[in-house]
Amino acid sequence: MPATSLRTLCTCTLVLALGTTLLATPVLATPARNAPDPVPHIEFINVSGIGPNAPNTAMQVQVFLPGNSKIDPRNGVARTRAGTQLPALPILLYAHGRPAYASARAQLKRPIHTRHVQYWLSRGYAVVAPIRPGYGTAGAPDAEASGVGYSATGQCIRPPQPERLATSAARAQRAALDWVRLQPWANAQHIVLEGQSAGGLATVALCATNPPGVRGCINFSGGAGGDPQHAPGQVCAPEKITALMQQYGRTTRSPSLWLYAPNDLYWGAAAPQQWHAAFNQAAVAAGQGIAGNNVNSSNVNNSNTGNSNNPTASQLVTTPPIGSDGHSLLRAGSQHWGPPLAAWLKKNRL
Repeated sequence: MPATSLRTLCTCTLVLALGTTLLATPVLATPARNAPDPVPHIEFINVSGIGPNAPNTAMQVQVFLPGNSKIDPRNGVARTRAGTQLPALPILLYAHGRPAYASARAQLKRPIHTRHVQYWLSRGYAVVAPIRPGYGTAGAPDAEASGVGYSATGQCIRPPQPERLATSAARAQRAALDWVRLQPWANAQHIVLEGQSAGGLATVALCATNPPGVRGCINFSGGAGGDPQHAPGQVCAPEKITALMQQYGRTTRSPSLWLYAPNDLYWGAAAPQQWHAAFNQAAVAAGQGIAGNNVNSSNVNNSNTGNSNNPTASQLVTTPPIGSDGHSLLRAGSQHWGPPLAAWLKKNRL
């Protein structure tokens, strides 16, 4: 799935839309609250195979560099504001979620929350966040629709096809991955995949293909088939995602971290536990991982944070409830996911 750069726009400030969602200095554990908002560098790349009527689709990719460094248009290297060339940077490739309504999907302009960008920049990573086809433009074909349907009383009347969502979103993310590995400012051998909600499912799907350069994968609240308005805390046909996770667990070779809140109005508490258990059991059966890597984030300093002798183990972290809807975990629960994520990154030398 090749990705070819079409054109580069000047760096510009973008309006933050509502919706789902320096290496020369010491790396901070958390970003400073008064840090300036990072400004993205914008690229457009080609994505092939997204929908039958769109063999080649232009996809916007937002790039954030530590210290508001710039990409030199003459040679593509990253430079500080003083003009010093940065070494090749580790990469966080982020997959955004899926707003429930078409109007919100069309208005998606910032695919990743500013504070989360700052978290990774403070660790010396460059953040690469595509706006996948079907988002950010009114009337764009929606290749990620799972087809789920609920009645007004919360009954599941049309089961989802989560594999359609996962496959299409993962294909777009793979195009961004292939593109970024060719950039002079990117360390092609040090890439972490991360996604939230539908993007979390896409991240698990892409991670299962073991793309080159990927050293770890992070799933925030990933899934499909929920409806917080008509059926809060329920999932239509959760067994379909269980089967997908079994499939993904059999082939995944990179370590992964899954983070969920128990009051997630899209999935509830039970379904993510089942999905992770299916993933890990399949990984164990395939010789890729070990069982028993579930963690309560309030007790993250205990020894149950993974096995250092098995770097491909998958770990599930269940946080305390987050506000009125735990699906906002990534945006609103950093005090709960921050420590286990930092521990996982350290354990896996990321």
